[in-house]
Amino acid sequence: MPRPHFPPALAIALVIAIVFPLATTADAQNPRFAPYPEQRFPALAKDAINTYFDSEDAYKAGNYKRAKGLLSAFWKKHPPGTAVWGSDLGGFPGSIGANFGDPPCYYALLMLSECIEWQLSRKGAKGKAHPLNWTVVLVGKSAGVEPRDQQELANGGGVMAEHTLDPRLEANDFRVMRESMWLFLEYVSAMTSGDLAAKVDFVALPQHTIPVNASSNGRAVAQPTEQGLSAVFDEIPAATRRNTDWWLVIHPSHVPDKYPPFSKTEFVTGGMGFGPDGGSPCFLVDDKWFVRKPPHLGTGDYTDHERRAYLPQWFQHEFYHHLFRTYPDMKLEVKSHQWFDRKTWPADFVGLREPDYYHQALHKRFRKGAVKPQMAVALRYAAPPADVLERLDAAGIVGEYVRPAPDNEYHRGTISMAKDTDGRDVFRWTNAAGVSWRLEPELNNGALVTGPDNPYFNNGSGGRQFTLVLPLDAEGNFLPEVHSFRFNGDEYVRQPRK
Repeated sequence: MPRPHFPPALAIALVIAIVFPLATTADAQNPRFAPYPEQRFPALAKDAINTYFDSEDAYKAGNYKRAKGLLSAFWKKHPPGTAVWGSDLGGFPGSIGANFGDPPCYYALLMLSECIEWQLSRKGAKGKAHPLNWTVVLVGKSAGVEPRDQQELANGGGVMAEHTLDPRLEANDFRVMRESMWLFLEYVSAMTSGDLAAKVDFVALPQHTIPVNASSNGRAVAQPTEQGLSAVFDEIPAATRRNTDWWLVIHPSHVPDKYPPFSKTEFVTGGMGFGPDGGSPCFLVDDKWFVRKPPHLGTGDYTDHERRAYLPQWFQHEFYHHLFRTYPDMKLEVKSHQWFDRKTWPADFVGLREPDYYHQALHKRFRKGAVKPQMAVALRYAAPPADVLERLDAAGIVGEYVRPAPDNEYHRGTISMAKDTDGRDVFRWTNAAGVSWRLEPELNNGALVTGPDNPYFNNGSGGRQFTLVLPLDAEGNFLPEVHSFRFNGDEYVRQPRK
């Protein structure tokens, strides 16, 4: 944030106050900690919060050397990956209801450190970055049965309720959303060494109602149905669907916290799913996630400083779910959230906390050149340009395809040519189990579209088409041939001709 500027009259008043202090006037509180009592913050938390925002200010001003100096001094006092990030905090921040991340600003400081190192390594040179188009969909309404107590939550009972999107998300040119996403967007560029440049577009669907459910199966859940999410994607213009690499779908909250039995209940309202192509990442969450702290993270609405420090942590967490599933051979999430169990970490990983695991994974597994395909290739899902798709032919599509590490005969099969009832050339998928269905070519959209004869047709958007994946050359440009296709959350790789 900009340093405060005092007009002359106020500056004189401040001098008088310093020379002649008023015994009844408390010291002005640092706005980064307001409205919480600053004296309740442990020394490490205060240092972390001040260092992060001082460094963020310097970074946004383009003063990367100052930002690095601030962070280097901080890490020297509080080394990352050490026990200081647990033992010195004594249960903070939950004790006062604040949420700057847990530990305070630790995730944000590590991400910003990555960004600073990237900026300094460029030394002013601007390499060619491929655009990464991130579409944020704001659904206007949600509707479903709302439970009023634990028994109704367990048995699916309650009353019908409709909710509308919190207007703060769209106010002032989506200020709340831009604040929440800024650091993570920079981090995406940094972690790919500048090969990707994320760009955000907002799509509002004010009249669309998404069906939501509240249920409990060990954990309380209040989120959209699969069919409801699929219907949202159907509302998105075709050009936007083609040109989107990542998705963020925000729905009006269905968390029944207005009822006393749920005032302290943690509800799962989303997570990491798939976009309409069945492969692209889809961050899913409710609108309250960006404006107020759920009971397991604090109390009350977020301050701007809390939001800027904490929300990048959430984006990073969900993103690494997608990154690890994109590279299953790395075995970095064989078991859900395996980083929570220190005994399951790879032997060469150091540190203690979740963000340490991500930092180690980035530097010891995913850095440029260390994985194939590189992240700048594997994390792009937008359809290839029309001129490349026009050069595809049937010979470049037909063939045998196999899902990596196949579990059964449904995970391998063949795309062949066939004649439709009207004599047109169409494609057909036949898996090794003998199950077969028709594929209608929509090559201008980079897809082979299925119909009701596909047994996965009702599984949602990802189960309704084969999204063709084209390889890229060394410069990251698409080639007019098929490397694989994405379907129902899996990728099937084309096998060499025998």
